[in-house]
Amino acid sequence: MKTVTAIVAEDELVLRDELCGHLQALWPELTIAGLASNGIEALRLLERHRLDIAFLDIEMPGLSGLEVARQCQGHVVFVTAYDAHTRVVTRDGEALIRRSPKELQDELDPACFWPIHRSTIVNANAIAGVTRDIRGRVAVKLKSRAEKLPVSEAHEHLFKQM
Repeated sequence: MKTVTAIVAEDELVLRDELCGHLQALWPELTIAGLASNGIEALRLLERHRLDIAFLDIEMPGLSGLEVARQCQGHVVFVTAYDAHTRVVTRDGEALIRRSPKELQDELDPACFWPIHRSTIVNANAIAGVTRDIRGRVAVKLKSRAEKLPVSEAHEHLFKQM
């Protein structure tokens, strides 16, 4: 199989690590040639590497993903953590919705649905377990999903008793 080369530019470390992990798990032929935490770093990576794909955060310090994309010769995939682009995952599948997590949270029972990150709400009854890595970061494992979901520091208090 042909190796595909990419860069990942995302200013939020947790999201960048999560995206890279998903890409590597789902696309073994993909080689991530570099990581950038801002638009200027992304532009430098574009200059150094011949890329097939650039995964670019839309809003980054320095230059936006849109500005970096203008310099990209390969394919561009925009990624964003903005609330206006939020994903609903159920046991049976997933769908994109155009409602913010805050709007969704306001309609859900807070005893059952817990925010664990600014862009993630989980059904507490679907939690299989909670782990802490060597850096002390908390993650949630759901009963029906393989991946672990990161918990932001602001929401770690929900899991003190687990």
